[in-house]
Amino acid sequence: MLTIPSRLLLFVSAFAPLFLIWGLRTWPSGIAWAFIVLVLIGLGGTGLVMGVARRDEGEGVTLTHVETRQSDVAAYIVTYLIPFVTAPLITPQDWLAVAVFLLLLLAVYVSSDLLSVNPVLSLLGLRLFRVKFDTREGWLLAKQPKTGQALTVVEVSDGVYVALNG
Repeated sequence: MLTIPSRLLLFVSAFAPLFLIWGLRTWPSGIAWAFIVLVLIGLGGTGLVMGVARRDEGEGVTLTHVETRQSDVAAYIVTYLIPFVTAPLITPQDWLAVAVFLLLLLAVYVSSDLLSVNPVLSLLGLRLFRVKFDTREGWLLAKQPKTGQALTVVEVSDGVYVALNG
């Protein structure tokens, strides 16, 4: 199961595309480098968390229900990323407002299953599914699972699983 530092890394990862855009928008100022560092932390953190998950043995399960939830990722991008991209970042108040909103999102992200809605994970070829297996249901990050398929999964957070073989 993920720790708070892992959730923080995945939060930075979820916003890596936004940080890259902000880095490009503020280039060549000094703040641009801070955004580039955040992008690198997000990408490296994703690699670290996924690497640790893949080293786990996992558990064998058979999926009894699979429902694609890729639309949740699209909604996340439209709802959270696009408004930030278009927001003017001119005054200190603009920056403070964005920082407060990001802190609120961080609080929700760390305490919920939003970590499964991450566009960087999508870039790794993982799609988001709502699944049921055994007596449990949750979120699954996998390539293309099917009902009845046997998988080996690792729980990376409460109710959020990564498929190791599918």
